[in-house]
Amino acid sequence: MDLAMVYIARNGIHTEEEYEYIGNDTFRCRANFTKNIKPLSAIHYVPPNNEYQLQQALLNTPISIALTVDSFEFIFYSEGVFTGPCGTMPNHAVLLTGYGVQNGTKYWNFKNSWGKDWGDNGYMKILRTTSNNYVGTCGI
Repeated sequence: MDLAMVYIARNGIHTEEEYEYIGNDTFRCRANFTKNIKPLSAIHYVPPNNEYQLQQALLNTPISIALTVDSFEFIFYSEGVFTGPCGTMPNHAVLLTGYGVQNGTKYWNFKNSWGKDWGDNGYMKILRTTSNNYVGTCGI
């Protein structure tokens, strides 16, 4: 993820409208680097295990994060706040888009790269906690 952010900071990135995500294994790059490239103004790192700073950073922009994907329940998630099971050794990158509370349960909301057919239209709500030195379930 770090190398991708550095690349984007140096070279820019297409907007979602210009380069819609298509999730399949046979897809070929169709980037056109001569038009509509949007630069990043900066890269900021949020200190690990700091829920407050992560929330504050989300007020300005979505955030690239890593988490652990290692359970049947995660892979086949469809709705509600996911509470596990999963490990704490991050192995998958997602885009953290927000946070909230549902029925008294605090959660993070993220967009996965597996397309709109996965999860809740491509998104997951995942338990937000500060236990075990993490700010969320699955090693967030």
